[in-house]
Amino acid sequence: SLFTTLVAAIKENRCVELDYINVQGKRTTLEVHPMELINYSQLWYLKVETKYGNIRTYNLSRVQNIRMMDSHFQWNEEKLKKSEGAYGIFSSAKEEPVWYTMKFYSLAANIVSNQIWHKEQKSKWNEDGSYELSVPAVSDVEVMGKMLSFAPNSEPVSPISFVERYKEIVVEMAEKAGDKT
Repeated sequence: SLFTTLVAAIKENRCVELDYINVQGKRTTLEVHPMELINYSQLWYLKVETKYGNIRTYNLSRVQNIRMMDSHFQWNEEKLKKSEGAYGIFSSAKEEPVWYTMKFYSLAANIVSNQIWHKEQKSKWNEDGSYELSVPAVSDVEVMGKMLSFAPNSEPVSPISFVERYKEIVVEMAEKAGDKT
């Protein structure tokens, strides 16, 4: 029902009203213009334009109820394309992406060298056999998670804030693992 309503609303350029529960558990009713359904990392998301003209992405599993409205909206293809400039599902048309660079070693290097993380990614093989990958993103959260999934055969290279946050996360993980022994 949710999916069917959203597909119809997108096809007919109609607004919808969503009852949405955010990660803190706060329930909100939103009037939005649905633009695109996205399956990303085995989850479904809805990219919308708000009544204020902002592009937002909502996790469909957090939508509690949906109602198609009679009002229509003007499709803005350019705004949708602009929101797709950075890595990850939570990219934003407002924020300028930063380039994140990582190195991968061993089997992780072989696996990542055959993956496309972003349409504008840059990559190279280094003389030491490591594979270096750079992707644009507005936040390091998803990049960090993906990189850590290849630990210990991965490491951040730049920017320095990414490297420092990686170190903090690794120390915190080690401390938590130490608490269990």
